[in-house]
Amino acid sequence: MQAKCVVGAVLLLLLTGSVEAARGYFDPKSYTNGGFAPVTDAKYQSECGTCHFAYLPGMLPARSWDALLTKSNEHFGETLSLDPESLRHIRDFLTTNAADRSDFLGSKQLLYRLSDQSTPLRITSLPMFKNYHFSVLNKMRLVAGLYSVRDLSRDARKGVLNCNTCHERAAAGSFAQREIIIRGAPSTPTGIAPW
Repeated sequence: MQAKCVVGAVLLLLLTGSVEAARGYFDPKSYTNGGFAPVTDAKYQSECGTCHFAYLPGMLPARSWDALLTKSNEHFGETLSLDPESLRHIRDFLTTNAADRSDFLGSKQLLYRLSDQSTPLRITSLPMFKNYHFSVLNKMRLVAGLYSVRDLSRDARKGVLNCNTCHERAAAGSFAQREIIIRGAPSTPTGIAPW
């Protein structure tokens, strides 16, 4: 059984091309600054985390967080009902701890192949996100021909957008491969074997 898990993990690694993840860049236990800085701001956690996963600031560059919060009446079909002081506080927290200002290796990897002129408004539009997530879903035959989160059903989209669905320690900043749980995957281990 253990041999099957190791073979499955190796195949998953080869299929997704996730050499960086194997080196532990997304794992806080592999490097001093592995993974992402966890959310440390109670206001951000309570205001934003009640509607969706409180995305780690190191998942987008500062210019993206600023753009997302500048148009608070156009927040993915919703209006942010935040008072000006709360909005300023959250913007300051996110931009100060953004990926392009972070020393964490997960943030640096997530920005790989992203041009300095690009201002992504969705984490799912980052090249590294697409590389890891869409190839896993395609190769494991969970979703065929997926090129955008918009191609998913509403329920599936909610699952993909909630990092904790597969990354059980996402809120702590860990996206280590050994901690990934992919529910509904055919003939695959429920977790990725540690390296």
